[in-house]
Amino acid sequence: TRIVHSYGRFSDPVQKDGTSIERQDKLAEEFCKAHGFTLSDLHLLDEGKSAYRGDKQKALNEFKRIMRAKDGRIKAGDILFVEEMDRLCRKGINATQDLVREIFDHGLDIATQHKIYSHKNKDDLMQVMEIVWLAWGANEYSKKLAGRVKRFYEHAREQARKHNTPISSGSTPAWLDRKGKKDEARFQ
Repeated sequence: TRIVHSYGRFSDPVQKDGTSIERQDKLAEEFCKAHGFTLSDLHLLDEGKSAYRGDKQKALNEFKRIMRAKDGRIKAGDILFVEEMDRLCRKGINATQDLVREIFDHGLDIATQHKIYSHKNKDDLMQVMEIVWLAWGANEYSKKLAGRVKRFYEHAREQARKHNTPISSGSTPAWLDRKGKKDEARFQ
């Protein structure tokens, strides 16, 4: 039976209180059950880590380190399961292709809840184009969200300066004490 290593990730620490982890774990279990595969006890989870910026995905980097070590914990023929391809990487086409190529070159397949991308088909034009398309879409979506957040905070800072009030969204640092509500709030 093939071994499936599940990798889960969510970007915002607030999601830890939601169902993101449970949903991704359940999908991995259902995938294994549907295909007769065995779920690995290697639990890979990056909590509150963006796949859009930097190399902050410690669990994914650990997976790659173990894969490279060739110590038998991860071996050719195994499968890396992710809810969707954008859980792996949102850094764009080249970064995604590099990551996928590294996994494929070690003889592993990558599976989502909908499809298995085979290392044996790494030169198949349709598979390559699908992965490229997904990588492009994930990166564009992340750029759009980052732009929205940036515009929101620019507007909030502008309003705070204009009305001489603190920014009313977000959490207050522990060393500040917020007094008052909304437009009348002041920090001490």
